[in-house]
Amino acid sequence: MKRKVISMLLTAATLISCLSLLASAAVLGDELHTAGTELAEGTALAKGVYWNTAYSDKLAENYIEYTPSYAVTPIVAYGGSILSAGSFSSIAAQMERRGLHVIGGINGDYFKLATYEPLGLVMSEGNIKSSASDFDAIGFRADGTALIGKPGMSISAKIGGNSFPIPVFNKVRESREFALFSDDFSTTTRNTKNGVDIVLAPTSTLNLTTNGSLDMTVEAVHQSAGAMNIPAGRLVLSLSEEADDWRKGGIANVNAGDTITIEVSTANPEWHDVQYAIGCFQKLVSNGNVEGGLESTLNPRTAVGVKADGTVILYTIDGRQAGVSAGTGMKQVAERLIELGCVEAGLMDGGGSTSLNALYIGDEAVSQINKPSDGSPRSVTNYIMLVTKAGPTGQPARLGVYPYDVLMLSGATQSFNVKAADSSGYATATPGFTLSLKNELGTISQDGVFTAGPVGGEETLVASGGEIEGFATIKVVDTPQIITIYDESTWETVSTLKMVRGESINLYAASAYNRMTLVSSDSCYKWELTGDIGTIDSAGRFTAANHDASGEIKITAGGKTVTVPVSVVWNNPFSDVKESDWFYESVKKSYDSGIINGVSSTQFSPEGGMTRAMLVTLLHRIDGTTASDGSNPFSDVPAGEWYTEAVIWASKNGIVAGYDDGRFYPDQFLSREQMCTLILRYVNYKGNTLPENVQGGGFSDAGSISAYAKAGVEACRKAGLVNGKDGNRFDPQGGATRAEVATIIQRMLGVI
Repeated sequence: MKRKVISMLLTAATLISCLSLLASAAVLGDELHTAGTELAEGTALAKGVYWNTAYSDKLAENYIEYTPSYAVTPIVAYGGSILSAGSFSSIAAQMERRGLHVIGGINGDYFKLATYEPLGLVMSEGNIKSSASDFDAIGFRADGTALIGKPGMSISAKIGGNSFPIPVFNKVRESREFALFSDDFSTTTRNTKNGVDIVLAPTSTLNLTTNGSLDMTVEAVHQSAGAMNIPAGRLVLSLSEEADDWRKGGIANVNAGDTITIEVSTANPEWHDVQYAIGCFQKLVSNGNVEGGLESTLNPRTAVGVKADGTVILYTIDGRQAGVSAGTGMKQVAERLIELGCVEAGLMDGGGSTSLNALYIGDEAVSQINKPSDGSPRSVTNYIMLVTKAGPTGQPARLGVYPYDVLMLSGATQSFNVKAADSSGYATATPGFTLSLKNELGTISQDGVFTAGPVGGEETLVASGGEIEGFATIKVVDTPQIITIYDESTWETVSTLKMVRGESINLYAASAYNRMTLVSSDSCYKWELTGDIGTIDSAGRFTAANHDASGEIKITAGGKTVTVPVSVVWNNPFSDVKESDWFYESVKKSYDSGIINGVSSTQFSPEGGMTRAMLVTLLHRIDGTTASDGSNPFSDVPAGEWYTEAVIWASKNGIVAGYDDGRFYPDQFLSREQMCTLILRYVNYKGNTLPENVQGGGFSDAGSISAYAKAGVEACRKAGLVNGKDGNRFDPQGGATRAEVATIIQRMLGVI
């Protein structure tokens, strides 16, 4: 497995330890491409695409790595209440209005789809906002350091001389237990059954911390039928009527003015100084080891990992998208985070909720980095966000070059733009800058257009603006591994082409290297033709020849060539003439040469009869002469008819003689023996003879052939112009069909 080292080109002042960008990914598969970019001081974005042979598909990961104690710190963010939900961008906008500038982040805890209730702990600014005792959690201290594990938190209510456990705070009330609500939960308790709701007013600031107690004064006691409004700045202690007698007895004599103490204890003292916390559904890694019992179902995943040096990774891997990313199991995520150096890790919500967002240097709003499996971001209940609390300075402190990572085919062009941000990540006006290339694998104009040269390799585009710089990495590929051809009008792949004469198509070539698509354009390829099949220009526009032909289109980039077999065919206007019909070629050639037309624009009527006037007209067209000054010998051929000139021509040249009564009978359907007779007479008129290609005896019904027609039928038989029917019958008096006439004419033209 080939491994590459992707270097982060950061200035010395902002260089962070991005060892994750250098780590191999044996767990995920063969590396296809990796890249990274700085987001802020101490914070970087990384991405990787791998080929997993077990799944025969790609795995695409995106993650943010940050170093604690920098200006960027983590928070837990949610909407207007615990049960609110929104997309990352919508919740980020709320944080911005609160003066917190969002640099990036991931989706948070698992939640109940029906209510958006988070399953685990939620803490903000040192205060518990929602809790449940059964789940692991991820906690963040004021300096940004993180810890993952079970807080061992318990909440209780001291009423009289008894202490009653409160399993959930700001969660939907369970049927037999106490529940505690604040106005952070929602506007109401959302209870659905009768019970007792005790409104508690704090005697001091209403802060519920990880280790402490609050003395509360009973403000009111309500016998509630379902949900009750939660007064602002108050707590509501709630108990269902289905609770046991011990719990119901504990509050039976509570009255307004009484004191109830809410106590919180946390068994793990490490959690006492946690400022922000969020539930973690499953511990993945402990002390550098994978937790047992992790399932391996392939899904999009979100996780948080902590490295031995305290660096934190906010990790996502996409899934459920064939050709983009298959997804992974919990165990694989754990193993991957260990590869990245993590010693502790926990699983967040995944599936359609998996979301990683980042604020690129110089942008005004965060961008969705991963590709959600639902096709668009899902609204979820909470997020881990990285924020800065400082306000904007307006002074550029770093530059970003975009796109920051490009794979290109030799000869392709790519436009880059440069943006700037201040030290807190706020966009600023971009100062003057110059663009340069480290390895000169192409050219760069000062308006940002890079043209890849003929030599492949790794290139670095540098934007220099005084004391600050920005970078983009470019990989130039001179020979792609795959070239795929598309029809630009439909974007369907083209492996062969069957073109109507004169028809045009715009072809588009796309290249891939290491299963990754390369930036390219038509001019990157050499377009060639083999065979006289038409023309093709440098933009891939192919125009078919005006005759039947076959050949190939050859498309070449570097040392890679693909071919598209091409056949150019007749534009058949007749719905009743199929390519599989025995008469197809004869009808096509006769129609192409203008000898015979259809009975309409879309019908040829191959089984239809042919009149005497029609055949004479066809022979006249083949001869290409005009009528002589000879007189019209036939009483039933009036002047000015469509066949008049042809009949006069045929009579003068001995091709037709008419009947004894002096008439021609132009509308009489032609018999098969008449067809052969007229064909032989035309051949003789032209001074030719028919070859004798067919040996053997005559037709089985030769005795039925009229005396005048015997010579014509026999000559046509020996020349191979006509064949017999079943039983070697010629059927001399049977009607000659239009398909038969077209066929005998083409056979005749082929031998004289």
